[in-house]
Amino acid sequence: MSLPGPDVSWPAGVVTILLMGGEDFFKGKLSSADYIASSKKKVPAGNASTAMLYVRQMQHMPQKALLQMVLDQLLLAALGWKAAGRAPEAELSNLAKKLEAEGWTGTLAFTASAGNWKDLTFGPSSNGKSSKLTPLAEEPVPTVEATAEAELRALWQPAAADATSDRCRAPSQQELALSAAAAATGHREAASQARQMAQAQASKAQGLEAELLRREQELLELRQKLAEARKEELWLSDLADAQDAEAVAAEADVEDAAWSPENAFLASRVSASPGDAQPLGARVLVAANH
Repeated sequence: MSLPGPDVSWPAGVVTILLMGGEDFFKGKLSSADYIASSKKKVPAGNASTAMLYVRQMQHMPQKALLQMVLDQLLLAALGWKAAGRAPEAELSNLAKKLEAEGWTGTLAFTASAGNWKDLTFGPSSNGKSSKLTPLAEEPVPTVEATAEAELRALWQPAAADATSDRCRAPSQQELALSAAAAATGHREAASQARQMAQAQASKAQGLEAELLRREQELLELRQKLAEARKEELWLSDLADAQDAEAVAAEADVEDAAWSPENAFLASRVSASPGDAQPLGARVLVAANH
């Protein structure tokens, strides 16, 4: 069903859980499978935090028994989903089993990961056998006139249908008060559950903070040891360079001492043969005598 107004972007960064009815005029002439498939197409492909609970027997205004059964569970599932960052598959599966045990039929579809849908069908199929985790059996598609007048009438249908009459009646003040009280109780219970989960997360956070401080202290000590090791490395490297320089200077002194004029003369006399050294030796001796 097309609604008035501009298109609204799907809230990709929040947990979204839809409660959809098979007897709601929003479904139009679509079959159950087509209605769910068309709803999934509205969800961005990268979304990983959306669930759709489709109940075939649900009217435009959810029946009181159905709402009391699923409201708390869906609120807790949304809170747990947001806190853990992943789909609460166990909780959603338990909800589907609970609905099947009470005689409701439909599908609970959710994104197990980004763009990855998982369907849990609950309730008996047309042949009376369980149809969990199987595609929805197609039922006859009712013709629904979704006019503005019909929509306004449906918005004021009672939360619980009169079991003795097919006609709808306006809810009494007592029923409205009971419904409001039940909703308030459900919200208080959900708030209590959320606080317990918050306390558990707070304890976990304290433990992580203590571990973080311990590791930061270890890291600080390691940094100090690293600085001392680098300092020692630099000192030893400078010492090695200084020793190399001293060795080079000492080798130069040895070479200078080895090649003095006196040593050069003695070396030439020792190494030269008598025949080869005579002319040069004679000149050297003559020069030395003079």
